[in-house]
This record gives sequence, structure tokens and C-alpha cells, in this order.
Amino acid sequence: MSRLFYKPGSNKFWGWSGGLDATQQGNNTPDDFATSRLSFTPSLFRGMGRIEFAEDALLATWIMQDLKAAGVVNTYASENIDLLARTITDIIGNRVFDFRRRRIYELKQLNQTLLESGMVEEESFDLFAILNDNWAFANRATLRHGSQFTYGIQGAAMGQLLRDDELNNIRRVDLSGGAFLEYERHRIVPQNNGSYGFGGRLDILHIFEGTQVIDNDFDIDREWWQAYFSLFYRRVWLPNSRSQLILTNQLLINEWLSSSVGPNPGTSTQFNSSRLRSTLSINYFLNYNWTMTLLANLTANHSQNPNRWTLSHNISLRTTYFIF
Repeated sequence: MSRLFYKPGSNKFWGWSGGLDATQQGNNTPDDFATSRLSFTPSLFRGMGRIEFAEDALLATWIMQDLKAAGVVNTYASENIDLLARTITDIIGNRVFDFRRRRIYELKQLNQTLLESGMVEEESFDLFAILNDNWAFANRATLRHGSQFTYGIQGAAMGQLLRDDELNNIRRVDLSGGAFLEYERHRIVPQNNGSYGFGGRLDILHIFEGTQVIDNDFDIDREWWQAYFSLFYRRVWLPNSRSQLILTNQLLINEWLSSSVGPNPGTSTQFNSSRLRSTLSINYFLNYNWTMTLLANLTANHSQNPNRWTLSHNISLRTTYFIF
């Protein structure tokens, strides 16, 4: 994805996105069934607004708070936090191949910014220890701030090849295109060390499904009109510099309307489904690159055909390691 603003300081942008996915599935059952799938999803969009990421400013705030608590600085202002946050952003944008030399370079840049600004009069062990501890172990959680409205067109093309032990090759192609609208708003809550955000998205797609058995021509089996609507609300808490709690509530409504143009032309089918999901994730930051996450969600599903409600839950533990 690429989002390009028309000029510096502008809140109007345009952009594009695209995804390419390839999967291969198979099993060792007596049917010996296998599936190959390739899909491509491009989109073009325009919009207005800007969502900033505030984790650098948060880290700068924690560093200044620790320096004041240790008596390294007497006081600090928002301008000092802004200056240190800009230094952090500049440091992260640089890449080196030697991790040991990189850490030395990063700490030198932080130390030099504090000395040149006059916030710190001289180097000390407490200054070095606080900078090193925050830089190596502090929470680098993503916190967003701002509002953004986006609209555009999107498409998708997916091809599948289904094979079984009798060599009955079935080729399937799904093509779709449509438009979407999306709005997001995020705000930082400094008093609670966290943030909140909410937004929604509406997608309207026209889908063609076609199949080909062995060497026969493609036949369009069915056309679909799909309306997909989603709403979310997210709350983020930062209990301390190494942990993060995220509560996300999401409502998804999917409306399908199809008309058959294959063996039974003129027939139509309509159904809808809805889903309400509440997810709680607890992130623990082992260090700058490594995060452990405990994820729990509860989902209520409603389907029209058959008309029923189901309730499901899931608990998982995962880890993420970023390689720079």
C-alpha cells in the first residue's frame, strides 16, 4: 500500500494498494484431493485527513519522566519532548548492519540531543542507564492519532484448480469489482496512558463466478452482489512501559444477493449474516523487537440460511519478532 499526500502539510491524499496470494492445499485421503489457488486484489483510492503514529512521542515522554525522577533534569516542557521525539524518529529511519555499533550510534544521538538542548548539563551514569533501559526495553506500541476518510474502487481476481484421484480437473475463476467508503478516528488519552479509536467501512461488490471442467469452455455459474458493512471501537491501555491491553469490539454485516445464469437461469438467492466480536489482547514486550501476545475473543454469529445464532470463543498465545 502507498498513500501519497498532494503537498507537504496537506490533508488530501491518493494512493493504491495491491495484494498477491498463492496457496497450495492437499491431503492424503483416499480421494487424493488437491487445490491450487492464486488471487490478486488491487485498489485505487482518494481521501482526506491524516492519522499520525505517536509512539515516538510516548517514548520521549517516558524518558523525560525517568530523567526527572532520577534527578538528572529538574524540569522539562512539551518542546523538549517534541525535540527528543523527532530525534527518535530520525534514528529509527536509519539502518546499519552491525547491531552493536547501531546501539552505540542510537544512544549517542539521544545523549547529544539532550546535551545540545541544555536539558542535561553533563553526562552521567544515570543518564546512560535511563536512555539504554528505555531504548532497549520500553513499550513501542503503536498509538494512532487523527481522523481519515477514504473512498475508492477495488477489484479481485482469483483462479483455482481442483484435482482429484480421477484427474477430474476443475478450473474456477472468480472476478469482482466495486467501491468502498471508509472512515477512522483515533485519539491519544495521555491521562490514561492509552488511546481509543473507532471507524467503519462499507464495500459494495459485483462478483462473477465461472467454472471449466477439463477442456470445456468457461460457464458463468452465478452473479453475486455483496454489501459488506463493518464498525469497530478500540480501546488501548498502557499499564506500564512493557505491557499493553487492547479491547476491540467489531460488528460485521454481510448481505448477499445472487442470480443464477447457469443451469437454472432466472433463479435468485438472498441471505445475510452478521457477526459481533469482542477481542482482548494482552501484549508483553520482552524487548524492542520481541512481543508476546495473549489473545482471547468471543464471537456471536447470526446467519439467515439457516436462521440461527451461534456463539464461539478462542484463546491463543503467539509471539512476534521483528527483524531490522
